[in-house]
Amino acid sequence: VSSLSIKDELVAKVVPGRIFSLAIHPSSTPLVAAVGDKSGHVGLWDILATSSPNHGVHLYQPHTRPVNCISWDLANTNNLVSTSYDGTVRLLDTEKQEHTMLYGEKEFLDWGGWTSSHAQMSPDTFLISQGTNGKVVLVDRRVRWTSPVTTFNVFDRLHPKTLSVHPVHNNLFLTCNNKGGCYIFDTRNTTNSTTKLLEPVSELLGHTKSLSCCYFSPVTGNQVVTMSTDDKLRLFNTTTTSKTISPQCQVKHNNQTGRWLTPFRASWHPTREGMLVTGSMERPRQIEVWDSSSGSLDMVGRLRGEELGSVCSLVGIHHSREVVVGGNSSGRVHVFM
Repeated sequence: VSSLSIKDELVAKVVPGRIFSLAIHPSSTPLVAAVGDKSGHVGLWDILATSSPNHGVHLYQPHTRPVNCISWDLANTNNLVSTSYDGTVRLLDTEKQEHTMLYGEKEFLDWGGWTSSHAQMSPDTFLISQGTNGKVVLVDRRVRWTSPVTTFNVFDRLHPKTLSVHPVHNNLFLTCNNKGGCYIFDTRNTTNSTTKLLEPVSELLGHTKSLSCCYFSPVTGNQVVTMSTDDKLRLFNTTTTSKTISPQCQVKHNNQTGRWLTPFRASWHPTREGMLVTGSMERPRQIEVWDSSSGSLDMVGRLRGEELGSVCSLVGIHHSREVVVGGNSSGRVHVFM
């Protein structure tokens, strides 16, 4: 992957505004990247359709506020799931070009509620994080989209920022907040009678400031990567879940993206254990490739090129092809292949 390159036709303006989320379609052909932006747009880019109208870019606006999380549906990869600060989670059927509601709770929306992240537990069930009230809700699309089937109180009036479900034990999920808290929870656990909060299985220690992401490694779940505004990239060994887990490794990493750039989120290789990519504030502008297979974080590549002249806050790796995609804060997507 570290030898991939970029050229002019592998850069496209896919959404009008700043990119808040990115997901690469798992199929090898066509090669499609999806991004969500600040004003509720979702853009799909058929990367190799260079001779088609709009350079293969298709634009939709399913939401009214930032689209902070997108992923391809495990049950049907024609469907793109998007979560927005407008308080809804929607499903875009890319074949029918239709949007349907996956979650939109009237009482929560009337209260001014907003949602920021989702993670798919099974083909039909999704965890969704509710901003500011510290709740994670479980929605089952076989039941209804108007209300959750279960609500987990994970934090006291803090926002659960990102969600990650363990790939092997899907009852476990990982979330973090803006006070340096990072925890693994079990959906089968009971709520503490004193705090009224769900008891965590493990606390991942060491963060001193707000986290921008925390993710289980997607093959085994034996590692967790986190990024925080305390300027560290951290790796945790989660083969066993003790009450507290200290970082297995941490490296200094400039995460001061500031006001106008989307905060960094690391991205694991979806099918190859021990490999991840991150954005970078370094010059010349670059995407960093990391190896975590030895239990340390070793930078094994820097993807650079004349066509990459901006910070790609959000990055992703293709499931089976040697392709790395980065999204910047002006709606542009850069592809290394």
